Amino acid sequence: MASKKRLSTGSEGIDLLLSGGVPQGMVLLLEGPPGIGKRDIACSFLKGGRKKDENMALAYRGYGPNEIGAFSDEANTCPKDVTLIECSGGKLAPANIRCNVGELFTVADAIKSYVKKNKGGRLVVDIMSDISMLHTPQQAYKFLLQIISELKTNKTTCILIVDEGMQDPSAMVSVEHACDMVVQMRLWEEGLSVTPVVRVKKFTGEQFDRSYFVYDKLNQGIKMVKST
Repeated sequence: MASKKRLSTGSEGIDLLLSGGVPQGMVLLLEGPPGIGKRDIACSFLKGGRKKDENMALAYRGYGPNEIGAFSDEANTCPKDVTLIECSGGKLAPANIRCNVGELFTVADAIKSYVKKNKGGRLVVDIMSDISMLHTPQQAYKFLLQIISELKTNKTTCILIVDEGMQDPSAMVSVEHACDMVVQMRLWEEGLSVTPVVRVKKFTGEQFDRSYFVYDKLNQGIKMVKST
């Protein structure tokens, strides 16, 4: 594992916890409450691929123009070098590929087809919360196994985003089990103070510190201070 090429998440703090970043071809799950900074990390991860002229894709549902624009280097513009896999089943949102999260096989086919044609790139999947709410844990797990097999075959590195607390706990367990790595983000409440914290919950094949660390979102996650 140590000899594998590692891809930066774009957050120096998260990279520090992961001993340099995400090993190529592995799947990292980012889980935590809405608004804590998961999508910011995903944006930075894809933008890192832009600097190296790598293939990049985003599987999403329900993004507005500002959220799509965050993946571009130009404000309020749709990223031209990111393949957009839109999963709502509609026709209004920007997309290069369209599928329907309610029909899970269409999403699996869309992602696998992209990965086969664009080997070795970066992929962000921000539909797992929807999948976990619309489908059974068994169906979500089977879906993940299908796309993860394709990702590994083609050495594509992936970040999955899940909003913790938005689905059945058993569904979250299934998603965590399927992924190589899990980074858990939470809000630490102490009195009237609420502090974002982060830890590595799973890292297949590696030793890691399970402690929580304070996550400095304002400084793009660069400052990591071990929490008490």
